[in-house]
Amino acid sequence: MLPHDVAIADGVVILTPHARRLDAHVAPALRALVLEHIEGGCRLCLDLAHVQFIDSSGLGVVVAALKRLGGALSVRALSLSVRTTFEITTLDRIVIIEETVPR
Repeated sequence: MLPHDVAIADGVVILTPHARRLDAHVAPALRALVLEHIEGGCRLCLDLAHVQFIDSSGLGVVVAALKRLGGALSVRALSLSVRTTFEITTLDRIVIIEETVPR
């Protein structure tokens, strides 16, 4: 199981994985957590404050959640390296990047 925190603020589920890397080793557990918390079509915010690296497996979880939620997904607290990965892959154009709790 992936250590994590879950909070709900203004109807948004905020999921904070406690992992420094979102890679092929962590992505399946993150995918399971996301699926567990998005049943019923809620809005989701992935708080990536602990994440220093994300690869295509981690990005795949983000894209799958985005598709499943019909766009009701945001990410926040991106490190410079994670933000750069979102920009290089152009995910920053389709995923809302928040600096604070979404309202």
